[in-house]
Amino acid sequence: MDSILNQTFNDFELILVNDGSTDSSGEICDNYHLMEHRITVYHGENSGVTRARCIGVEHSKGEYICFVDADDYLLPYYLETMLDGIGHSGDIAYAASGNDIIDNITAIRMLLRNLFDWGLPTKLYKKTLLVNKVLDTPRKINIGEDLIGNIKICLKAKNVVFVKCDGYIYTMNDDSVTHTRKFSLAYEESFLNEVEKALKGSNIDFTDDLWVLKLRCWKNLVLHGIKVDSNKEWVRWVIDNARGKKKTIGDKVILNITSFYLAYLVLKAIELCKSVIKYKCH
Repeated sequence: MDSILNQTFNDFELILVNDGSTDSSGEICDNYHLMEHRITVYHGENSGVTRARCIGVEHSKGEYICFVDADDYLLPYYLETMLDGIGHSGDIAYAASGNDIIDNITAIRMLLRNLFDWGLPTKLYKKTLLVNKVLDTPRKINIGEDLIGNIKICLKAKNVVFVKCDGYIYTMNDDSVTHTRKFSLAYEESFLNEVEKALKGSNIDFTDDLWVLKLRCWKNLVLHGIKVDSNKEWVRWVIDNARGKKKTIGDKVILNITSFYLAYLVLKAIELCKSVIKYKCH
């Protein structure tokens, strides 16, 4: 919280949502509220991060909204840089490694292809894009819900401005949902279903981009030792639509090696090679 309060741009409200914490987080929030007039605190039962964000949006008064996860922090210039970047014509600002501007459809294609960070943090949004519970997703979707939210937001936006800014600092927490998740076929199928539901709000053809996402989900399942029946409808669709698509070595392994155990071993070997290369580069 201190990193947010110490921003060079200080004309903002800070909404803290205590999502049914069982430690002293609620008391800490209340103490900060007593010391700082810009802070408002809302306490509720544990309903998940998506609902907590919706509560923040519903009670916000500003023109722009950004989200900061509890474990993360901001460098002092973050808000000022993002506001300067979004300017008068931007709908969404994204803290990136360089400056650019893309239309909303290109942004959705890049999200589906995992070509930029699809988390809600690292973005600054016009509040009008977040109303009408656009962030609502089923609570069972607790990995990838930000991708679904950003798809729905981008469908309402005109553009995304890439702002050169390194001011949002992720903190790696070994106990977070992301790091403790257990892959399952049922979960990936529920996730893909929610992505497709989100895309139904557009008349644009995202078939090729969905193919990339579904293949990635299939590959992740195999990498985590989960056998996927190639006769499943969505897997069959990936196989049938593979012709002419650009593929990585890992993609080719999934599509061409019919033995699950051999595909698993080859994918693991590829991941190990990537790790070694990355280590040597550092």
